[in-house]
Amino acid sequence: MSLLLGVILAGAAVGAGAYLLVRVLVPGVPALGKALERLDSEPVPVLVLPDGAPMSQRVGTRLARGLGTRTHALVLVSDTDLAILDKPRSELLGEKAICAIIAFLMGPVITVILTAGGVPVSLLLPGIVSLALAGLAWIYPDLAAREQAAKSRYEFAAAATAYLELVAIARVAGDAANEAMVRAAKISGNATFRRISQALQQSTWAGTAPWDAVLELRTSLDVPELGDIADIMRLTGGGGQVIDSLRQRARALRDSQLAAEQARAVQRSERLTAAATLTGVVFILMLLYPAAANML
Repeated sequence: MSLLLGVILAGAAVGAGAYLLVRVLVPGVPALGKALERLDSEPVPVLVLPDGAPMSQRVGTRLARGLGTRTHALVLVSDTDLAILDKPRSELLGEKAICAIIAFLMGPVITVILTAGGVPVSLLLPGIVSLALAGLAWIYPDLAAREQAAKSRYEFAAAATAYLELVAIARVAGDAANEAMVRAAKISGNATFRRISQALQQSTWAGTAPWDAVLELRTSLDVPELGDIADIMRLTGGGGQVIDSLRQRARALRDSQLAAEQARAVQRSERLTAAATLTGVVFILMLLYPAAANML
């Protein structure tokens, strides 16, 4: 393939990507027929962009408005993972779209570079490379979000264990059950403590029990350790026996987390040992190769 043809294909791909970005970011004129159909359909949640929203959220909101309920099928991340990351589904959808478009444009660019270097390139190669890169880039934000959510959930569990101890200390100091839970949540500025404090504040406004708010937070974030706090406080009614229960549960959670840390450390040590062993084997083969080549 000539250099001119490669440049033409690259320009066409870049132009197509720019057109898609303009279609997503610039609002168009709605069709009258579809607008009338939406009047008779069931109401859908209105996606409102906050001030200073990132580009990924703006792009994702535009796509979510057009796709409607199909957005859930395109984002392969659970609601609990998005909740613990405090990330809207539309923002993750925008990240996927931007990554896919950028990756799609890399195919023609790579083709032009290879053609300029004198490497013969097939006419089908730019399309195949672009589609493959776009597919991988489309999935990558989902995988990254899942990994980040797992890490955040582990950190949330560790902070919840500390919160258990703080609630027990507040009860020893003579605070009532409600006051102990609220006071313990305000001790630290950690993100976990802020989420718990916000949930407790909302329960105060709603006039519900604080342990019910913590239990609802446990369900929305999928953090079992928060459910332990709610169950202990609810079953004991905040009485004096709650102090021993909180401390015993906090001790059990710390032991469990310590065992998990040790298992993770052993697994990482095994990976380092395997990598060092493989490096040694490769080095020995490099030393033996000249002699073996001369003998053969």
